[in-house]
Amino acid sequence: MAGGHAVTTLPGYRGKGIATAMTYPPLLAARGQGYCIRVLFSSEMAIDIYRKIGFHEYEEGDIYMWQPDEDA
Repeated sequence: MAGGHAVTTLPGYRGKGIATAMTYPPLLAARGQGYCIRVLFSSEMAIDIYRKIGFHEYEEGDIYMWQPDEDA
């Protein structure tokens, strides 16, 4: 399984295919290396980008992140 996350573009550059250009080549490389499942977590804003390159919504969920305090 290969995964991707945190693909973003600055607001002034959105809608120009940049996110697709950053996302699609690594997917092809993963396929070339034998990965048959690709997983990503998407914001609502990016769902259409991923659908256009062949992703299908499978499940919805929450992401939890923990970061230690700088003092820890």
